This record gives sequence, C-alpha cells and structure tokens, in this order.
Amino acid sequence: MKFQEADLTSANLSKADLERATFRDANLGKARLQETHLYQTYLKGASLKEADLQKSNLVQADLEGVNLQQANLESANLTGTGTGLGQVNLQQAVLRKANLEDAELEGVNLQGADLQEARLSRASLKGANLKESNLQKANLSRCNLQEANLQQANLQGAVLADADLGQADLRKANLAGSDLESANLEQANLEEADLQNAKLTEANLGRASLKGANLEEADIQKANLVQANLQEANLKQALLANRQTHRGRLRGAGVGPEKAHPETGLAGNAEQRQRPSGHRQRPACI
Repeated sequence: MKFQEADLTSANLSKADLERATFRDANLGKARLQETHLYQTYLKGASLKEADLQKSNLVQADLEGVNLQQANLESANLTGTGTGLGQVNLQQAVLRKANLEDAELEGVNLQGADLQEARLSRASLKGANLKESNLQKANLSRCNLQEANLQQANLQGAVLADADLGQADLRKANLAGSDLESANLEQANLEEADLQNAKLTEANLGRASLKGANLEEADIQKANLVQANLQEANLKQALLANRQTHRGRLRGAGVGPEKAHPETGLAGNAEQRQRPSGHRQRPACI
C-alpha cells in the first residue's frame, strides 16, 4: 500500500494492518492509530504531530525525519535497531510504558517528553535532548546516554544500572531513589542534582561535578570519586565506605548533624565530634 504525500489528517486507522506500507512525506497529523500494525512501515518525512499511536506496533519502522511532536505513543512497541529515530522530533511526546529497548535514538529530541515507566534498556541515546523529560521509574539499564542533555529531568526511581552517562548534563535533575549501580558518570555534570537515597555502588564518578548536589542517604560504597567535585554537596548519612576520593574536592560538603551511619563513620560534620571517655570514636568521613 502506498500513501506517499497523502493527506490523512485526523484519519481513523485504528487497528489497521499497515505492515510495510509507504507513508513517505504523508500528513498524519492528529490521526488515530491506536493498536495499528505498522511493522516495517516506511514513514520517512511524515508528519504524525499529535497523532494517537497508543499500543501501536512500530517495530523496524523507518521513522527518519518523522515529526512526532506531542504524539501519544503510550505502550507502543518501538523495539529494535531498525526504528531509525535519530532525527525524529519527539518533543513533548507521550511515551509512557513504551517499549524502546535496543532502539537507536542518538541525537533525538525528547525535550519535555513523558517517558514514565518506559523500557529503554540497551537503547542508544547518545547526545539526545531529554531536558525536562519525565523518566520516572523508566528502565534505562545499559543505556548509552553519553553527552545527553538531562537538565531538570525527572529520573526518580529510574533504573540506570550499568548505563553510560559519561559527560552527560544532569544539572538539577531528580535522581532520588534511582538505581545507578556500576553506572559510568565520568565527567558528568550533576550540579544541584537530587540523588537522595540513590544507589551509586561501584559507580564511576571520576571528575564528575556534584557541586551542591543532594546525596543524603545515598549509597556510594565502592564508587570512584577520583577528582570529583563535591563542594557544598549534602552527604548527610550517605554510605561512603571503601570509596575512592583521591584528589576529590570535598570543601564545604555537608555531612549533616546527629546520626552517623554504622558503616560510613559520618560524625556530623567534617570535624570529629568529641566522645565521652572510653567511647570508641568513629573516624571522620572526610
């Protein structure tokens, strides 16, 4: 089937079988494509702005240059490397619970997109624009996010284990409760990011900037913090046992008053507190 340059604005194509159909440069703005079968469909240059693609099958579809701005792709299947989303405009698109595993998304524009609970494991998002996007509880394990823009993104509770975030921009991002175990954050910018209760065990934070970041109760055990900047960071009750901080900058870092964690030895601030005679004194954390 060929719909090249066709005007299908607001058309109802829900549940249609459009496998391998051609929609090159077609206008599908505001079209209804819920549960539509679009396997290996050719959509190069098409406009799907504000289209409804909930639960649609877009596996191996050619989406080069497609406009999906404000489109609804909730629970859509975009798996595989053949999706070709690198030049796609997905700004403010709805991708809640969408399956984007192994997708090629390098340089894609996802600014302000809703990706709550989306499946993005092993996807390539190198250099992608995810500024102010909502990735709450999304699965980004083993994802390539090198040099990605994640400023002010909501990654609360997201899974980023083994993800590559080298040189990524995470300023003021919400990473509270996220799983960053063994993630690569070398030279990443995490200034003023919220990492409260985050899991950063064995993460690589070498030369990363965590200035003013909130690391309260974060688990940073066995993390690499060599030459990291932790100035003015909040490390209250953080687990820092066996960390590497050689030449890391901790000036002004707040480790909080009162409670010291039994494994970190946090003693309230950078100076050791006085203990009663005979009491075993824990070492200062920094």
